[in-house]
Amino acid sequence: MISVENFCDYNGKTVHLYTLKNDYLEAGVLDFGGILQRLIVNTPSGKKDIVCCLTDCEGYVKSNAHMGGTIGRVANRIANGTFTLNGTSYTLDKNAGNATLHGGFNPYDYRFFDAEVLDDTLRLSLFSPDGDQGFPANLQFAVEFKLDKNKLSIKFFGESDSDTLFNPTNHAYFNLNGEGSGNIYDTLVYLNADKVTLADDNLVVTGEVADVKGTPFDFTKPKTIAPDIFSDDWNVKSAGGFDHNFILNGNHVGTCVGNKTGITLDMYTDYPGVQFYCGNMMCNIDGKSFYDKQTAFCLEPQYFPNAINVDGFEKPILKANKPVTHYIDYVTTVK
Repeated sequence: MISVENFCDYNGKTVHLYTLKNDYLEAGVLDFGGILQRLIVNTPSGKKDIVCCLTDCEGYVKSNAHMGGTIGRVANRIANGTFTLNGTSYTLDKNAGNATLHGGFNPYDYRFFDAEVLDDTLRLSLFSPDGDQGFPANLQFAVEFKLDKNKLSIKFFGESDSDTLFNPTNHAYFNLNGEGSGNIYDTLVYLNADKVTLADDNLVVTGEVADVKGTPFDFTKPKTIAPDIFSDDWNVKSAGGFDHNFILNGNHVGTCVGNKTGITLDMYTDYPGVQFYCGNMMCNIDGKSFYDKQTAFCLEPQYFPNAINVDGFEKPILKANKPVTHYIDYVTTVK
């Protein structure tokens, strides 16, 4: 079942909240930014919203946290805001120091989408013209949200008229004890990854790959986020905590468990990597609740950051007139 209501007015337009609901889950999605505005899990002790959210579009933009947003064309950072494709160099928006982050200025999660309800699926569409944020090609982009029992599926669709880059993701912030319930240090995390890509002190991936064994990045067996988030390891300290891309061993990203609620989140994707970010830069965000540093975590499936500029990394290239899809599945259970 999908229902729709007015959420707010922004820049002279009405923003709509679409609610997908079944016996297990309730997902709220905005046609502004393709934002996952809530994800409510039915538990024996009542309903728990496990996604942090804001109360209006101005808040989403001003927070600059990309909270719940659909990210495109390219998630994460591109070094120096430049890349070369088919022998041509392109210059992008530099919105994170000397790098491009999550597409650049006016990112997709700050834009209005066209919405269409297709039975039990919400489809949001966006046209990104040639030269948008510096990227080549006219891009037809869409994202679909669908509930299947205890699973929320997100699918991304891209088709362009010439070669371009394409690496969308979702930037939901999770707290499995319920949004607004405090820090995430006791959240139990397993990541299906033996290696991590390292970054410089500006969080730009350099191409160096490290084994996680014997390091704070080893989540190959379930462990809590603390104490390793406070490690003296340079790679952790320079990011202010965990904010790193893990190289996945397969389609199962990992499993996270809320220590108070027993809510378990399993994630699946066809992407080769996932950014594990623990809200290190969250600061005094006033939303549905008050969100401060490390009160939520993100798992953002993706091609590796800066992949277009790093030899040996799989390239996020969308070939002309060859449509592609990517998916993220969130599966919730209660233990």
